[in-house]
Amino acid sequence: MNCQRIEDHLSAYADGELEGALHEQVDSHLAECQNCRSTLTWLTTFHRLMAQVPEETPSQQFHLELMARVATVAPQVGSRPAR
Repeated sequence: MNCQRIEDHLSAYADGELEGALHEQVDSHLAECQNCRSTLTWLTTFHRLMAQVPEETPSQQFHLELMARVATVAPQVGSRPAR
């Protein structure tokens, strides 16, 4: 497997979601590829740091303002410019 294919699976690998042959292929590649090991280290660190960020609940006012803004933009998204 090449690095690009491995990188497509690194997040799932870091989360323990890969099984069977695919897990073994990623393991094998990581044993030989420093670049992908570095990417995995970065990804694992990123996941760990993101897990430490407290979840915020937006205020009701924020939600109301956001929905009002979406309502004004939404009709424009589906329209196409005239030719």
